[in-house]
Amino acid sequence: MQVNPTTGLVTYTPLPEHDLQRYTVRVRLDDEDGGTYTHQYTLLVGVQDRDNDGAVDDCEVQYGLDPDDPNDGPLDTDGDGLTNAQECVDGKNPRVSNAPTAPSINDPFSGSVVTRLPPIALVVNNANDPDGDPISYIFELYADAQLATLLRTWREVPQGVNRTSVNIDVPLNENGRYYWRVRATDGPGYSAWTNIAYFTYSVINEAPGVPTTLEPTGQVRQNPNFVFQTSVDPEGDPISYEIKVFAPGDTFHSGAVGLIAIGNQDRITWTSPRPFDENTEYTWQVRATNNQIVASDWSPLSTFFYNSVNAPPTQPELLAPLEGAVLAENADLLFSATGSTDEDGDPITYVARISTDAGFLPESVVAQQDG
Repeated sequence: MQVNPTTGLVTYTPLPEHDLQRYTVRVRLDDEDGGTYTHQYTLLVGVQDRDNDGAVDDCEVQYGLDPDDPNDGPLDTDGDGLTNAQECVDGKNPRVSNAPTAPSINDPFSGSVVTRLPPIALVVNNANDPDGDPISYIFELYADAQLATLLRTWREVPQGVNRTSVNIDVPLNENGRYYWRVRATDGPGYSAWTNIAYFTYSVINEAPGVPTTLEPTGQVRQNPNFVFQTSVDPEGDPISYEIKVFAPGDTFHSGAVGLIAIGNQDRITWTSPRPFDENTEYTWQVRATNNQIVASDWSPLSTFFYNSVNAPPTQPELLAPLEGAVLAENADLLFSATGSTDEDGDPITYVARISTDAGFLPESVVAQQDG
């Protein structure tokens, strides 16, 4: 067996005594810079291959290939990276994959929050190779779920004991979300990729956003429901909420802690167990706290006026003309009265009537002005 030092071409001329023998050939490549590649295959000498496709006839017949079709030898029927001819020469079934199984995600698992300082390791549970071939791994780290922004690739990662890992050596942004996947290879064959896993990198646990008050505002006629927009936590931690309602000079309601959004609920409604005082102005606010007891700021105060009973305005008093006054014939008449007040703050309109009857019977009304 000879190797051309320029082209790397390997030539072998069997001797007569090699006929009908099986030989194991191992090829090792070294780039003299720490990178190596080793491949092992079986060489059969003097066997029959009448279609000259590299797959011996006995193998093709045994595994359902056509010994007279020169096109099926170069195919990779089982998709394991080895041609049918290579697998026949190696004494393997060309219809059964000899590629490694896929590894599985170990750490960080999908959806987790990584709070430890670097180095951060990506860890998989090892794959298996049906032939016992040496396995290495390919790790990929991305900045997006579509796998469009590749941050780092690790190739030819040697297999560890039970688990294989790499340390992330690119900067990670606080509260950044990252996506990663891994596959195994035995040289010619590749496993499927693992499921894509993602993690959030957060060394500093930050407060949730400030919730937004929605209702009640303005004038309220009945016992109000308090509605607010929920918050988002940068680390994805669970959030609870606290509401405070203030009467003038008093913290009227306090400590509504434990209100929790369910699923993707973007609003929460809460009803106070205490009654409200009639014709009273109240202010209220809300804040969010995550399960690490880190709280947001309180929301800006929101104001409402509680008025469940609509009281009538005060009665106006007549100013002119006075009761019993005698007016000259054809004199200009000017009627005036005091204004009214409404304790609910409602707008007020007035109706003025002139009647010839003290009972203001409809037929006795001679003039009426609304406004």
